[in-house]
Amino acid sequence: ETLHRIKRDYSLYLIDFQRLQWMAFRDNSGKVNDFYLNRLLPQFAKTKQACYGLLNINQSHMVRADNRAKSDAQEAIFSTTLVSILALLLALLFGYRISAVIITPTLKLTKQAKRIGEGCLDETIEVETKDEIGRLAEEFNRMTLRLREFDKHNIEKLIAERRRANAIVRSIPDPLIVVDADYRIIAINSSAEKLFAIKEKQVKGIHILEVINNEAIFNALKESAGTHLPVKATTMDSAMTLTVNNVIRYYLLESTPVDDKEGNLIGMVVFMGDVTQLMEIDRIKSDFVSTASHEFRTPLTSITLSAGLLLDGTVGIPNEKQAQLLEVIQEDCNRLNNLVSELLDLSRMESGKIVMRK
Repeated sequence: ETLHRIKRDYSLYLIDFQRLQWMAFRDNSGKVNDFYLNRLLPQFAKTKQACYGLLNINQSHMVRADNRAKSDAQEAIFSTTLVSILALLLALLFGYRISAVIITPTLKLTKQAKRIGEGCLDETIEVETKDEIGRLAEEFNRMTLRLREFDKHNIEKLIAERRRANAIVRSIPDPLIVVDADYRIIAINSSAEKLFAIKEKQVKGIHILEVINNEAIFNALKESAGTHLPVKATTMDSAMTLTVNNVIRYYLLESTPVDDKEGNLIGMVVFMGDVTQLMEIDRIKSDFVSTASHEFRTPLTSITLSAGLLLDGTVGIPNEKQAQLLEVIQEDCNRLNNLVSELLDLSRMESGKIVMRK
C-alpha cells in the first residue's frame, strides 16, 4: 500500500512538473509561482513524506529482523549450551559406566597380579560380570589357585628337604658348622654343640668369632671364602688341638665354600674330622716300635757275640757243620740288628728327634 501511494504521488508530481515546465515555457510567471507553491511543492512534500514513511517501515522491519536474529542467536546459543551440557553429562555417565565395567575390574586384576608377584596367593577377585572381564577374572582366580597349590607343594618339598638335610647334618658324628657369607652361624650339629658347649637355637645368626673364638677354624673359613676352593688339612701334623674336659683332642679341618648358580658365595661349611683315636693309635704304635726295638737289640747283641765266640774257638773248636750253622746264626742276627736299627731310626723320626736328610 505504501509503495502504491508513493508511485501514485510520484506520478502526479511528474505530471505537475511537466505542466510547470510548459507554463514556464509560455512565460506566465505569476501562474508558474502559484502553481509551484500551491500544487507542485505540496505534491513533492506529499511524495517525500510517503518516502519517509517507507523508510520508517523499512527501518522498523530491519529492527524487528535484527531483534529476531538476536533472539534466534540467543536461542541457538542456549540450545547449543544445553546440548553440550547434556552431551557432557552423557559422556560422564558413559565414562562412569565404562569405569565400572572395564577400568575397575582391570585395576583389581592389576592389583591382584602385583600382590601375587609379592607372594600373596590367598586373595581372589570377586566376579561381578559374565563378560570378557568376568571370564578373565575367573581364569585369574583359577591361575591363583593353581599357583597356591604349586607353592604349597614346593613349601612342603622344601620343608622335607630341609628336614632331611638337618637329619643328615645331625647324624654326622664329627663336629660340623655352617655359616653364611658374613660368617654368621646358620646351623651346627649335635657334635659341635657338645664340643663347644653351645646350642644351635641360641647362636643362629651370630658371628662365629663371638661364639667360637678359634683362630684355626676362622682362618680355614676365611681362606675358602677368598679362594672359592675347599681348604683341607691332610696330614696329622696339621691337626688342630682342642682341650675338652682336660683331654687333648685332635681334629683335621675341612672348609668348603657354597656358591649359588651365578658363582656368588652364599656360605661355608667347616667339617672337623676327629682324629684323636688315630693319633692315639699312632702314638701307641710308635711307642711299641721303640720299646720292641730296644727289647730286641739286647738279646740280638748277646746272640751275635756268642756266635762270634763259638766261631773263634774260644770255648772249643766247632766242626765244619757247626761252624756253618754258627755263620748262618751270625748273619741272621746282623740282619735283625739292621732291622732294629731302622725301626729305632723310624721311631726317632716320628718323634722328631732326628731329621731325615737327602
